[in-house]
Amino acid sequence: MIDESKTVIIMKNLPLDEFLKNKSSKRKELLRDLPLPRIFDMEKEEEIQQLTKQAFQLNITEVIDEYEDMLEELYFCRNASHKFQYKSVKEIPAYNDFVKSLFNDKPLVQTGTWVYFPWKYKLVHFLSKNLHEELRTARNKGLVTHEEQEKFRQFKVGIAGLSIGQSAAYTIAVNGGCEVMHLADFDVISATNTNRIRASFDAVGINKAIYLAQMIYEVNPYANLKLFVDGLTETNMDSFFSDLDAVVDEIDNFPMKVKIREEAKRRKIPVVMAADMADAIGLDVERYDLDDKQAFFNGKLDEEDFDRLRSPEFGFNDMARIFMKMNGGSLAPKRLRESVPLIGRELAGPPQLGSTAFLSGTVISYIIKKIAIGEKINLGSAILNLDTHLLK
Repeated sequence: MIDESKTVIIMKNLPLDEFLKNKSSKRKELLRDLPLPRIFDMEKEEEIQQLTKQAFQLNITEVIDEYEDMLEELYFCRNASHKFQYKSVKEIPAYNDFVKSLFNDKPLVQTGTWVYFPWKYKLVHFLSKNLHEELRTARNKGLVTHEEQEKFRQFKVGIAGLSIGQSAAYTIAVNGGCEVMHLADFDVISATNTNRIRASFDAVGINKAIYLAQMIYEVNPYANLKLFVDGLTETNMDSFFSDLDAVVDEIDNFPMKVKIREEAKRRKIPVVMAADMADAIGLDVERYDLDDKQAFFNGKLDEEDFDRLRSPEFGFNDMARIFMKMNGGSLAPKRLRESVPLIGRELAGPPQLGSTAFLSGTVISYIIKKIAIGEKINLGSAILNLDTHLLK
């Protein structure tokens, strides 16, 4: 309900347009900063004291405690045969022993962790890190072995460009992979981005790396994310690549794409790239970890193309030509081929579909997982065209 008395006071003291402008300006000042989630570990007495002290100081609008339900799920994950034998976990004598084995007789409110998300003003009760990961990936069992899950979790990936890259990173995260991620994008979420990235309209204006990090932390507050809100540059290249096992290239800057491959080749790590093309995906996997003679872009560009990429006169027409050359040329979907010449005349930007961006992210996640667990991915280049498989 709107408090009309307060509205009247605002209108008396400040014109509405000025009030709204001031509030909007203050928001914009914060859009390139990410306050990290604050984790209070209940296994540490000093952390309990910190939470006791700060609970009344933090701007908490909602407390979420579904901890007991999580414990019940965890019990059934470890005792699958009981899942269909009992109507309620409370009927199972062994359940109390299970909880006691985890926490002795400590009150549940003082176990696990409490996590404060400052961008949502919410305090959420989580299981401790190991139990959280066990529960969160429990339904992966049977499809992913414990050893494979651990390899995937420990694999470190850098993702540059967070349109398709957002789908890739988020899919990797929800699958329990790559606890360490480096995320780079200088751009902010725009209204037209919302046709292909997971974002509501109140996210417009937020740096893409920050918004993605918030999404990942809300799924896994124990994630280890390093953000590059200025995008990938020659200045921060070394920091971005530091200690990575693979890189996902989804940036639009073509000269920088070359630099990514130069650095990946020097460090002997693979590069994965997917391009959304109408209802098709142009896919490249470059295994610099396996072959030091691997050609950039799987050999689809010639020396003349690279000379042009390095030229200060490199422009949009060059970009469009090289994009099509990298992604199948005449094999690319017809509507995409017809649309590219219209960019800058009838189209304000490259045409893209959210469904294909999401599918690209899924395919990238699949490839990163296969590389992480040691399965052979020597794909090179491919075009995955839904029309080819599904239309008569």
